[in-house]
Amino acid sequence: MTITEPLASLSYSAFDQGRSPSCVLETGVLNRRQYPRAVLDIPVQFYNKEEVFSGRSLNISAEGLGVTCEGQMHAGTALDLQCAFSEMAYLHIPGHVIYCTPVKDGIYAVGIKFTSIGKRESVMLLSASKGGPHTNEIERAILRMSVSIAHAELQTRSVKPPRSCHRAHADDVRGPASPDATRRVVITGIGAIAPNGIGRKAFWKGLADGKSCVDRISFFDPSNHPSQIAAEIRDFDPLAYIPNKEIKRMGRSAHIGIAAAIQAVEDASLEFSADVRGSIGVIVGTGTSGLEYAEEDFYAMQAGGVRRMRPYAAIAGFGGALSSEISRALGLTGRSLTISTGCTGATDAMGMALNSIRHGMADIMLTGGSDACVTPGILGAFCQIGATCTSFNATPAKASRPFNKDRDGFVLGEGAWMFIFEELTHALRRGRRIYGELAGYAATCDAYHMSRPLPSGQYSAQAMRQALNDAAISAAEVDYINAYGNATRVNDSYESMVIHQVFEEHANRLMVSSIKSMIGHSIGSCGAGAVAATLMAVSEGIVPPTINYEVTDPECDLDYVPNQARVAQVKVALCNTIAFGSKNSVLILKKYDPDD
Repeated sequence: MTITEPLASLSYSAFDQGRSPSCVLETGVLNRRQYPRAVLDIPVQFYNKEEVFSGRSLNISAEGLGVTCEGQMHAGTALDLQCAFSEMAYLHIPGHVIYCTPVKDGIYAVGIKFTSIGKRESVMLLSASKGGPHTNEIERAILRMSVSIAHAELQTRSVKPPRSCHRAHADDVRGPASPDATRRVVITGIGAIAPNGIGRKAFWKGLADGKSCVDRISFFDPSNHPSQIAAEIRDFDPLAYIPNKEIKRMGRSAHIGIAAAIQAVEDASLEFSADVRGSIGVIVGTGTSGLEYAEEDFYAMQAGGVRRMRPYAAIAGFGGALSSEISRALGLTGRSLTISTGCTGATDAMGMALNSIRHGMADIMLTGGSDACVTPGILGAFCQIGATCTSFNATPAKASRPFNKDRDGFVLGEGAWMFIFEELTHALRRGRRIYGELAGYAATCDAYHMSRPLPSGQYSAQAMRQALNDAAISAAEVDYINAYGNATRVNDSYESMVIHQVFEEHANRLMVSSIKSMIGHSIGSCGAGAVAATLMAVSEGIVPPTINYEVTDPECDLDYVPNQARVAQVKVALCNTIAFGSKNSVLILKKYDPDD
């Protein structure tokens, strides 16, 4: 073997004394940034001014190294690293910590960015006295292709290094399951059916203007409910999107979901051939879709027996109908899934769509969320658990008050937001506008309580850290958080605490806002509304406000962009969702950079 042989198919083993690197190279079109990156399992030692840490590497690239170790370090900590490939070759290079997240008891996944790249003195090749010249050639090949910072004469192609090292998933410390996971995902289409307007432009204008859409409920008489207000979509006509004969056999969540999906397709200028229709999947999230349809039939059955029920209840009264109706409306024959995890439903659906494209299952996915939950039964259920706002029935526009000390519950809302997710090179070939890049996703469960988060915030914080790791982004790079911020007494102070845990000193420099202050809480589709708002903030350079911010709470001490939108550049944003059942889900969005 010579060092000019292609190494993508090589595996390395049986290095002396059992310290054998396991190296799997990711190259070519499967690599989103076209540079060599390796999953690498070797001993690592790294030093700061006070301590020596020992661990094992996970993966390595031209700019960074992912490791596991027993020590916890703060972002920004300066280190000297030594990686032992064998008795005869090792890497010695300075770097600094960009993330540190717990994996299991006492074990941390650490991302280290190299401070010095490409210098000859960084790579030490010792004498091949114990393994012979053949072993030395293998070592040189490893250094050239998997480290990508070795001597210039060992490099065979020019590479463009990434901004940060590849992250290890905290739930898979061995690294990504497939090299396809490096494919980048961008958003090229947005559809919005919201209380503040129909269509992306109207939705965004309403947010930028700080418009409250909360009013007394008009869909039914709320007099018997403790909470009598909601953010309703009052100017939506399903006939503009759905044939009249189809409308009666599906629920309102499907009506607005189909409309938002059609808008997203049009916004992305997608044209569907038979082949394209078969390759596009639909993954959408919801919390209550189907219940709004079934609820009417339950009332009818109680009043007059089974024969008073509509014949469509069995096919419209369950959550899975939502994705099927969207697939049918657009003729999309790829996978069709509804994710119903409560308020994290749309976030989880978009995370699944992201990974579907990353892993090469599709080049385009239609995803988002829809929930039409302003009904007597759904509102009554939330009232009974004490989750809804009851103190502002007389002044509805002031009712949704995230992060205020006098907040007393969320205001129910409804809405559908759909997106076209597209693999980057596919979108570039089509020449479409890119609103932003979806770079990371993570989800955890407190496994604690069905309606209260774990007080320590441990697993909410873990979800944020894992999403940042998945996106290869440090906490200090985040500019804006679109918060869950649902205005319940517990959640807002809890979420603020978790943000402090994850971002430490940087938390005081973050912009944090809740669009629920304007459009209410649409339960399972709220994460999609947050992504739509964040994409517009990233692309337009305007951060939506938290309106009704009037009474400060010492436990909510972040910059909540109070009352008015703010002109600000947002390059990296985090969208946070929390759900009943102890669920936490997070997405990371980036401004698309053609030079990245």
